[in-house]
Amino acid sequence: MKWSHALTSNTGLNLLQTLARMLFAILTLFYFIQSDSGLSLRPIFYWGLVGGYLFIQVVLLKWQSGYRTILSNVIDIAAVTGLVIIDPLTPAPTLVLFLVCTLSAGILFGLNTFLYMLVLSSLATAAALPLHNRLAGVENFNGTLFLVAALALCAVYFLFSLIRLQLQARDAARATLNHPDTGLFSEKALIRTAGWLVPLHDRLGTSLSIVLFAPVATATPKELVAVLTHRIRRSDIAGHYGDALAVLFPATKQEELAKLLNELHNHKPIFRAAAVTLASNTRALEPLLQHLEQTLKRTNDKEQWLAHASQLD
Repeated sequence: MKWSHALTSNTGLNLLQTLARMLFAILTLFYFIQSDSGLSLRPIFYWGLVGGYLFIQVVLLKWQSGYRTILSNVIDIAAVTGLVIIDPLTPAPTLVLFLVCTLSAGILFGLNTFLYMLVLSSLATAAALPLHNRLAGVENFNGTLFLVAALALCAVYFLFSLIRLQLQARDAARATLNHPDTGLFSEKALIRTAGWLVPLHDRLGTSLSIVLFAPVATATPKELVAVLTHRIRRSDIAGHYGDALAVLFPATKQEELAKLLNELHNHKPIFRAAAVTLASNTRALEPLLQHLEQTLKRTNDKEQWLAHASQLD
């Protein structure tokens, strides 16, 4: 398995999260050990907290449940809340860990996770800061307020950036689904759609016809697209295949297909076509389209505008 595949797997995700939690826990551990805490806590206390926190997170990795990620994130927030309360410095540097938890959850699990982590972090900050200031005997909150405001602006900025990335991903998916010039299915989307449509017709025992269209010399592809999109039925699926247009006609027998094509050609004779009605609907679409592409070469712009392709073995 390549390292890229390992990193994108669930095992890679678990290892990445565990490593990140371990590094931040050790960093925080040394911060508290080196700081002059007014609580006069011994280093063994901090070692115990770090060990207990990491032990719980590692044990949760074996829990096969959809709530595991949520519980792990809640434990992160609870741990950071405790650290902020006992932080010996003002403003508390451990406030940054709230942002770390929120951003990492958003990057790994998406916008919804980021939003609930942002809400939890905000509530935890509001609860932890008064306790921290009371424990530390702080009267001037300017530094703390500035740090909280800066972290909040970072979170909001990341929120809008994440929303923008999701919108871009949605637009990119739509771009791969539809051809940018015609709005019809792209070649990949057409083949992907046939991946479930062809077996479905096989199970239902209905006919599925496929036609490959090409414009005549005196017409343009744009004119052909306009004719097809306005004259074919709503249940028919049209998309691009190379320089031609492919249309899937669900639940359409050979006789019905011939009548439909003649009506289209009589309406506007601007295309050549190669057609086939599947005898066995379990065949993949790509070989059929390639076969229709070869059959289309037998047509011309005059009398022989339609050619029926033979069945593939």
